[in-house]
Amino acid sequence: MHSFHLNKNVPVVKLNLIFNLTSIHFLICSIAEDQVIFPAVDSELSFVQEHAEEERRFNNFRCLIQQIQIAGAKSTAVDFYSKLCSHADKILETIETHFCNEETKVST
Repeated sequence: MHSFHLNKNVPVVKLNLIFNLTSIHFLICSIAEDQVIFPAVDSELSFVQEHAEEERRFNNFRCLIQQIQIAGAKSTAVDFYSKLCSHADKILETIETHFCNEETKVST
């Protein structure tokens, strides 16, 4: 378990910016893998499904940030940080599983 920890002093706007930059970087890497790297190495190798799952998790995290921004003061800090950390843990777990699967498939 990763137990992602979020600094509670980070404003939601800054968190949103960091998240957007991270998700864009991830998307660029996924596209590069799917369209350039793996087709050049082995046309049979594909991680499109894994990338779709990871993108879905990123979108869920983005939606949570937006919901919290809309709720503003109505949302409790404990609930807010608990949900964010839980979603972040799921993203980390999904990406770690992806890396392990990728290493296994590429090395065979």
